[in-house]
Amino acid sequence: MYSIETEVEDDGRWIAEITNLPGVLAYGATEEEAIANAKAVARMTSLTELLDGLMSLPRSPVKDYLKGQAIYTAGPGGLYLVTSGLVFVSRVGANGKQIGLHVTPEWFGESSLLSSAQTLSLATEKAEALQPTSVMYWPAFEVKQARLASRDIDAGLMALYALRNLEYCERLEMMQLLCEQRTQKVLLQLAASIGTEQPGGATVLPALAHPVIAALTATTRERITTAMADLQRKGLITYNRHEITVRTQELRAA
Repeated sequence: MYSIETEVEDDGRWIAEITNLPGVLAYGATEEEAIANAKAVARMTSLTELLDGLMSLPRSPVKDYLKGQAIYTAGPGGLYLVTSGLVFVSRVGANGKQIGLHVTPEWFGESSLLSSAQTLSLATEKAEALQPTSVMYWPAFEVKQARLASRDIDAGLMALYALRNLEYCERLEMMQLLCEQRTQKVLLQLAASIGTEQPGGATVLPALAHPVIAALTATTRERITTAMADLQRKGLITYNRHEITVRTQELRAA
């Protein structure tokens, strides 16, 4: 049960805070939207905390990858954890085009633990290091055995699947939007997952190649180049070879 308090900010936006979960708050154009957003943040926070159960897995050797190096190209053989760096996971769609699944600084490869009936497209999944990256790896059979022996690991995997499902549902809803709007949504998702907040409300992301953002947005590199330039011209983002700065509040309101 959530205990929620709301109020109107000076700029007219509503803010909702879940008082029994410290630090969980969200904005919205209306009180109802702010409450819904706060509850969504609370669900994500709870699931993220459950992910800690996966740290009960036995320590695995660390392998290093160079920027652009493939971690796997024909589906994962087990569960992976990024100890430093960043990984881009994608699949090939029925139309032969690359579909971005997620950019992660943490866990990936969980699809290898699903039943064979759920993994028809698994062979097209690949993972690539977006920067010099170090990764730990557990074969699928080891994770399945550990899951049976540990409730924490089982809860952690269920939380990981739930988080992915929330991400994919949000992505499906996003597909109804125009390219620039989809780009805005993807940048906000990335800001929340891999960004570093700065004073003044901006969030800094590591530089991502336009083909990566295009795959996450389900569009072409050319359209992403245009959309990013338009967003920069409007003052909503700035980017260079090293980083992308997202003005999160302004981008949400745009």
